[in-house]
Amino acid sequence: KDLSELVSNCLAIYTAITNQGNDFSGVPIHNRRLLESEPEPEYTGFPKWLSKSDRELLGAPTPTIQADIVVAQDGSGTVTTITDAIKKAPQNSGRRIIILVKAGTYAEPNLKVGRRKTNLWFVGEGKGRTIISGSKSVAHDKI
Repeated sequence: KDLSELVSNCLAIYTAITNQGNDFSGVPIHNRRLLESEPEPEYTGFPKWLSKSDRELLGAPTPTIQADIVVAQDGSGTVTTITDAIKKAPQNSGRRIIILVKAGTYAEPNLKVGRRKTNLWFVGEGKGRTIISGSKSVAHDKI
């Protein structure tokens, strides 16, 4: 009896739906609840945790950035290597330390930024203009 009752109910529902034009217009939806969600913010390409000032800094052209340390191979900057810039940066800094790496190819095999070197921000002069290369790999140097 239970199976025949279920089949009968299913057929009744199917008949009610098909008689109304193959849509669910006869199904009451006044109890429908939508999940609450915040509207999607405009996609900026930046993660949500990045502050507004950091987003502006990332979007700024290189000449307008006020760098704390400038790396230039020709000696026109504060230091000539990226390793020296990391050493020169203060430890446990409470503010953003901007290191501007001028155009050129920097062959520095083993760059290490220690745990105490906080809030360092490396900025290059553009894709294909500032190149950092190294040779620390299994193929070149056994670890």
